[in-house]
Amino acid sequence: MPLYFFHLMHGDDVAHDLEGMRLPDIETAKAEAIASAREIMADAMLRGEKLGKRECQIADKTGTVLLTIRFEDAIP
Repeated sequence: MPLYFFHLMHGDDVAHDLEGMRLPDIETAKAEAIASAREIMADAMLRGEKLGKRECQIADKTGTVLLTIRFEDAIP
């Protein structure tokens, strides 16, 4: 299974995923990123934080960004 890395962007801050996650395909990685985005936003709102601009970049093992998920797009 391919290894995907989920780098979190919040404004100018970047939290690089150094471990990654083995998943069957990019669609599964996208679903994982959306679920994580929803959890992060819920936790931030419970703490009274402003959400601001947040994204998750899904990258492969070479560091190539395959997909970017904007947190606002994770809200149904």
